[in-house]
Amino acid sequence: MSHALLAPSSAHRWIECPGSVVLSKDIPETTSEYAEEGTFAHAVAAHCLNNPDFELSAGFVLTYEDNGVEINRSVPEDMVEPVLTYVNTVRYMTDGATDIQFEQRIDLSDVLGIPEQFGTSDVIAILKNELQIHDLKYGKGVKVFADKNWQLILYALGALEEALLIADIDRVRLVIHQPRLNHSSEAVYTVEELREFGEEAKLAAKTIMVALENGCGAELNPGEKQCCFCPAKGQCEALQNFALTQVIEEFEFLPPEADLLKEDLESSISGVPQIDNSRLSVLLGNLDLISKWVSAVRELAMSKLLAGEAITGWKLVEGKAGNRKWADAVKVEEIMKSMRLKKEEMYDFKIISPTTAEKLLKGSKRKWNRLQPEIIRSAPAPIIVPESDKRPALDLTAKAEEFEDLI
Repeated sequence: MSHALLAPSSAHRWIECPGSVVLSKDIPETTSEYAEEGTFAHAVAAHCLNNPDFELSAGFVLTYEDNGVEINRSVPEDMVEPVLTYVNTVRYMTDGATDIQFEQRIDLSDVLGIPEQFGTSDVIAILKNELQIHDLKYGKGVKVFADKNWQLILYALGALEEALLIADIDRVRLVIHQPRLNHSSEAVYTVEELREFGEEAKLAAKTIMVALENGCGAELNPGEKQCCFCPAKGQCEALQNFALTQVIEEFEFLPPEADLLKEDLESSISGVPQIDNSRLSVLLGNLDLISKWVSAVRELAMSKLLAGEAITGWKLVEGKAGNRKWADAVKVEEIMKSMRLKKEEMYDFKIISPTTAEKLLKGSKRKWNRLQPEIIRSAPAPIIVPESDKRPALDLTAKAEEFEDLI
């Protein structure tokens, strides 16, 4: 499947930071096993939604396309439940829809004012006077929210005009599904609000195209969301300056020499307790972004060194080899049996985990209830999160010794 220059899936990046498109235009697209897994999960979900009588089960082999390549893949057991959770939720929310489409390619050329721009929405449904856009996020890393979610907003804008020909739409509901995180999120906008978003997206698109056509840069605006998956973050001066500013403001006493001695670093670190709470608040809000920038710099350096480029003062060496493992476990088992080794010598036996036991006994509530009293968990450690997090703050009147094992 080809990708549009201004793809909805990366709209959170190019709308907030138009310069990221210019900066990353020559960087080749990459994929990962997680992305491929997500693509497969979407294909399985679409198959279920398009075939209401189909009963999904582990081992089902689906033929689907990924980037123009036909793939046959078997559904693993741990994919069945999250996909069905998503499918059943969509069916419930779209019950009675006058029109519904799955994995629908949407033309965004008019929305963005640029030809040959498109995206593919997981679910588009019309219910009376409401347009619904549903999106499956199969990953389980970070929770995604529907409020001002540019990907879903663009899908809705692309589907809106056709929907208005079918029904008198006065509101648009955007829904994010993350079944593996037991998380979903909704946002509802009026048609007028949605079109205002469209003007903002069109302005960003125009800025990008002018920069590309004239061979110049565009505004770079570092931030947590836009930088997270940006392929150019390792070579982005704006992000570099942002990260360095955050650090340097707190460590202005660092010597200018490149080779900092251990005592210099220890002296620098001793300055951390001097940071006041207001500045600490700002730093906490940017630590993840700074960390991502550091990782991106490492990845960029690695790719250049692997390509044979020289980086003054640095080189590649052979790292630690991976853990030892058998090349063919079945063959090794046969050899050990020929040695007349005992089973307790050949095998490591370990009782299954509570999670595995729950899955094994899901058909017998009585048996599972007998095991539940034997389950223990370590106390959760305190973590720092933004005030917007929905979890209640810890009661700090608790005795300090309750946390002493966590320090």
